[in-house]
Amino acid sequence: LGCTAPAPAPAPVDIAPAPTTAVVVPPAPPAPVKKTPTDTLDKEARARYRAALVEGRELHHKGDYRAAIAAFERALAIDPDDPRALAELGWAAFFVPDLDLAEAKTKAALERTVEAKGKGAALYNLGRIAEQRGETADAIAFYQQSLRERPNGTVRDRLARLDAAA
Repeated sequence: LGCTAPAPAPAPVDIAPAPTTAVVVPPAPPAPVKKTPTDTLDKEARARYRAALVEGRELHHKGDYRAAIAAFERALAIDPDDPRALAELGWAAFFVPDLDLAEAKTKAALERTVEAKGKGAALYNLGRIAEQRGETADAIAFYQQSLRERPNGTVRDRLARLDAAA
């Protein structure tokens, strides 16, 4: 009888997946970071800026808010977009009180601030301004936003006085 060996199994065939046209999306560029006066000013301008900022802080600490505002304005004449000087000017204006100036400068600082600590501080200051104006709902919202940026006991206490449930 004629006996034949079983046919060998067919060799496996590698079937490559069909080529695709995958779209490679490059990562988003980092958010622009505002350069500090140290980065953008010459040595003389940097010294004048720092002197005005220090003077403004000292005058604010002494309670001479109008003179502090003038010192911060001198710093801003050197670097008009500096969020620190804008925030400091806004905070001094709060104590004059010139709430319109305080709000305008604080909002300008917030728009230019990239780090959470600075944003939290500016949002707290906006809460204080709103609270001073009797705008309780706005103050609560600003304090809540501030806490999201930087947890802080002072902000928590202020918020709790306005709304224990918040």
